[in-house]
Amino acid sequence: MSEPLTVIAKFTAKPEFAQAVGDGLAGQLDQTRAEEGSIDYHLHRDQTDPNVWIVYENWRSRADFDAHLEMPYTRQRTRVQGSGLQWIISGLPTRQLRNYPVTQSTSEREFTAV
Repeated sequence: MSEPLTVIAKFTAKPEFAQAVGDGLAGQLDQTRAEEGSIDYHLHRDQTDPNVWIVYENWRSRADFDAHLEMPYTRQRTRVQGSGLQWIISGLPTRQLRNYPVTQSTSEREFTAV
């Protein structure tokens, strides 16, 4: 059996394309989440730099992620957004070492494993 894959991708848009890049990423959320092999797919926008978008996604396997990259809507988004990006750090493929819940102390802003 293949190992699950976590991908963290950072997209930095040219300022004039920031919203369009975000709209493009948001526009494929439902399609991506419905793909066979997609465990979850989350889109985030940087709180201090509105030109930066982060995608955090988990896949059943590397093959499932590779299939996602070949989907017509993914390929189309990549072509369209390519000119609006300053650079892409496309994928830090990782694997989770330990699964545990995390809590946050709001007064101290410390994170601890439970």
